[in-house]
Amino acid sequence: MRSSLEEIRTRRERLAELLRREGYLSVGELASRFHISEATVRRDLRVLEKDHKITRTHGGALFEYDELFLPFYQRHMLRQDVKRSIARAVLPLVAEAGVIFLDAGSTVFCLAQMLVETGMEGHTFVTNSLPVAEAVMDLPRSEVHLLAGCLLPHQLVLLGPGTDLSLVPWNFHLAVMGVEAMDSDGLWNSREQIVEFQRHVCARSRRVVFCADSSKIGRRGPSFLLPWRLVDMVATDADPKQLERLGPEAGGVRWLRS
Repeated sequence: MRSSLEEIRTRRERLAELLRREGYLSVGELASRFHISEATVRRDLRVLEKDHKITRTHGGALFEYDELFLPFYQRHMLRQDVKRSIARAVLPLVAEAGVIFLDAGSTVFCLAQMLVETGMEGHTFVTNSLPVAEAVMDLPRSEVHLLAGCLLPHQLVLLGPGTDLSLVPWNFHLAVMGVEAMDSDGLWNSREQIVEFQRHVCARSRRVVFCADSSKIGRRGPSFLLPWRLVDMVATDADPKQLERLGPEAGGVRWLRS
């Protein structure tokens, strides 16, 4: 028996909500969960993508959280002075490293620009950010490697199962990453898929520094990233009084004050 238009609309709303919670699911997994054919899943995904709710990928779909954020270069322009001061605090760590992962945060992009300004050379950079890759590609005696994945056009970032797979050959001396929030429990970010990706990067990195300005203190994001006991370094503009709000668990972190 054919489904009614209302049943189809309800199913698609449930499908989009499931992708919102879980980030990525394959066509086969969606078909199994909704007890429908893969052909029906693909039709539903085409409609949801047309409505800007999800992004289809090879064999599956990502929830369109890309639309929830300002376009990358608009976001980059916010609090420029603070972002550059935080990036400046990270520069000495980059100078000591050889193979470096740079993520897609706007503060990390400021760091990439600063590397060019200071003429740093002789490093290998790996990133899933198109702006970061473009910023560092002309550094002398350096290599730039872009991870694979599905392109999210607002954020100009590559993400998805292919991005995780393309991490496999790499081990990093240093990883520089952004976060959305930090509270007494630890660090938070905007999506479970980003959190999982960042954890994979951490597992392949000798040292990790997170960049977080003071506006992110005392907040929680949608997805928990790491407890303080697993955080090595955080670069921030926050003063000691502000950092006290994070509680005693954050006492073991090395704070790079900008």
